[in-house]
Amino acid sequence: MTNAESGPQAAPLDSSPRASFWIRELPYILVFILTILGVAYTSYTKKPILGYWELLAPVIALVCISAGWRRAPTRSARVHLIWTQVLHWGAFLLARCWHSAPLPPACMSCRGRSACSGLSWRSAFPQSPGSSNRH
Repeated sequence: MTNAESGPQAAPLDSSPRASFWIRELPYILVFILTILGVAYTSYTKKPILGYWELLAPVIALVCISAGWRRAPTRSARVHLIWTQVLHWGAFLLARCWHSAPLPPACMSCRGRSACSGLSWRSAFPQSPGSSNRH
């Protein structure tokens, strides 16, 4: 027996643990890259790209659903998974739309959206007559 025959044989590339790891992680890597590109573009141009996030949010939701699908053994668990992702990413889109909505003229001061947010929150949930106005 020669030394070449007794040594371990190289595994094919397609079955190597490293290659299968990167193939499994590819959707997450793509989502990460697309998210970083969206944030970088918005930071560079100082313009919101709402359409980009409206397109990317459902893609991320599908990646999350596909990742959790095999861990959801029953039909009810899969329905729960789908609804959780739909509600989560729907809330994300709603927040993005609210954040990008034009401000009313009363909120156009130099204090920006945070001052208006406090006003709208206080008007939506007024204090009870017995409560104080101290913070």
